[in-house]
Amino acid sequence: MRLRDTLLLLRMPYGINLMPVFFFAFTFADYIDVEKFVQVFLAFFLLIAPASYGYNSYMDADITPVGGLRHPPKPTSELWWICMLFNAGGIGYVYFLDSVLGLLLAVYVAVSIGYSSKNIKLKKFPIIGALLVIIFQGMYLYVMVFLFCQKVDYLEALVQVNLMIPAAISSLLVAINLPLTQVYQHKVDAAKGEGSLSLLFGKRGTFEFVGLLYLIVLVWMGIFLVGSDQSHLFYLFLCCLFPIFIFLIWWAKKLWADPSQATYRYTKIYLNVYVVSMFLYFLFVYLLKVIPEIPV
Repeated sequence: MRLRDTLLLLRMPYGINLMPVFFFAFTFADYIDVEKFVQVFLAFFLLIAPASYGYNSYMDADITPVGGLRHPPKPTSELWWICMLFNAGGIGYVYFLDSVLGLLLAVYVAVSIGYSSKNIKLKKFPIIGALLVIIFQGMYLYVMVFLFCQKVDYLEALVQVNLMIPAAISSLLVAINLPLTQVYQHKVDAAKGEGSLSLLFGKRGTFEFVGLLYLIVLVWMGIFLVGSDQSHLFYLFLCCLFPIFIFLIWWAKKLWADPSQATYRYTKIYLNVYVVSMFLYFLFVYLLKVIPEIPV
C-alpha cells in the first residue's frame, strides 16, 4: 500500500498537461533531432515532472482534490527520497546528453523545489509564484527543447523565426491553465493562507482573465503565423481551439448561475479537452512538415 501511495503521489499522468509545450517546440523547430528529443522527453516526463509533483504532494500533504488526484493519499516517508532520486537521475541523464541542457534543467528543478518547499514556499505569493510557473513551465521549457533538441548548433537555432514568439505563447498557455487548475481550491488555499491567481481574481474573474489571455494568444498566433507565411497553420489552430472554447463557454455559463460549479471534475475535463486539442494541432503541423504532398 505504501508503494502504491508513493506512486500515486508522483502523479505521472498529470504531466501530460505540460506536453503541449514540448510538442510546440518539436513541431516548430526547423531541424529537430528526433532521437534526442525523445530522450529529453522521457527524462522529463518519467523523472523530472513526477519528482516535481511528488515533492509538492509531500510538502502540501493535501487531503482534498489536487491536480491529477481526486483523493490524494497521505504522503509516505519514502516519497521525498524518491523525488530527489528522480531529480538526480533526470538531471544526470540529460547532462550526459548535453551539459548545458543539464545545467538548465537543474535550474528548473531548483525553482520547482523553491516553489513548494516549506522553508521557501514561493507558491504562497500569488504573483511571484504564478510568474515562476508561467515562465519556467512555458517559455523556459520551450527554449530548452527548441535549442538543444536540434541537429544544428545553438547559434543557428537562435536565429530561427519560430523561437521567441512561440516561446512567449507557450507561457501564455500556461498562464491560462494555471488559474483554471486553482479555481476549485479557493477554500483550501484560503484556509492554508496561500495565495493563488484564481483566489486573487475570484471565480468569475478567473474566467474573464482566461478569456482575455486566449484572445491575446489568438492575436499573437495570427500575427506570427500570417506574418511568417504560415497562415494555414493559424487557421488550423483556430479549428483545434474550437472545442476548448465551446467547453469553457459552457462551463462559464454554469458557473455564472452557480459558483459551486467550479469543481475538480470540470477542471479535469477542461485539461483533457485542452491536451487532446493541442496534441491534434501539433500532430497536424508535423504531418504538414514531413508530407509535402498535403495541400495547404
